[in-house]
Amino acid sequence: MFEDVSKWLDSIMLEGISEGEGVCFNLYEDGGNNWSMDIEVSEKYDPDDDDWACDPIYNSDEVFTWKQDDEWDEVLEDMIQILLKYMNEGKYADQLKENYKAIAVGFVDGDLELLYEQE
Repeated sequence: MFEDVSKWLDSIMLEGISEGEGVCFNLYEDGGNNWSMDIEVSEKYDPDDDDWACDPIYNSDEVFTWKQDDEWDEVLEDMIQILLKYMNEGKYADQLKENYKAIAVGFVDGDLELLYEQE
């Protein structure tokens, strides 16, 4: 699935996403083993505020969808690993890490898992 996520993310990055301080990959459970993910950009990132991603200034129009017969926590862990791999090998990984203070992933109604934070 890494290749599919990479193609999706590459196409969004090619179109351009908004400037801001934080990027969040939002995960959604759509029912029937269907899942989806979009990207949001937040104007500010505050490591001491768990709700830093709650007021996005950008949301991707294109949503990544897939089918996976697992519980939500396994889906989250799989996506963490895929996105971490992208942060190391992806076409726009350097651009993401240079332009944003933080990159996270999580379900919209849950906690965020930080994938990257500028030092």
